[in-house]
Amino acid sequence: MTIPHDPLPPRWRPAVAGRFFTAVLLLFSAEASVRAVDYLGGHRPDLAAELAIIDRTMPIPAWGAVLAVTALLAVAGTVISQPRLVILAGILGGAAYAALAGGTALALLGLGVGFDGARAPVDFASKAIIWWIIAAASWWSGHVECQRRRMDDGAACRRGS
Repeated sequence: MTIPHDPLPPRWRPAVAGRFFTAVLLLFSAEASVRAVDYLGGHRPDLAAELAIIDRTMPIPAWGAVLAVTALLAVAGTVISQPRLVILAGILGGAAYAALAGGTALALLGLGVGFDGARAPVDFASKAIIWWIIAAASWWSGHVECQRRRMDDGAACRRGS
């Protein structure tokens, strides 16, 4: 399946060690899916204090929906070879996890527990960075492929590719 006038080939593959990249992408999609199911199911009492600030910005089930969409876009983009979906998933996942990192860090500061519990915001922040790396690597691989095709057959690259 190709999108009309799409400059990217129907068999797009990530530029970063294809199988390794795909494995990382699928593992992070699985983690986001599990967290989404957890959040969509409502809060546990031990999670409520840690996510209190985040809960004020958007209900926890809504965060679960954002993470579910992230995972769905990433897997769908990989399966149908559409890097734009993977890029969107990377941006969305990075933003969601960065917000979760910031919210849990603020909540921990407000609870006055010091460094105890710091692993949660660091965990979320590292996931945000990896999702953004996934977006950047997907964009770069599409850009490189477009430039290669331009050199091979003179095809024009669309803006943003």
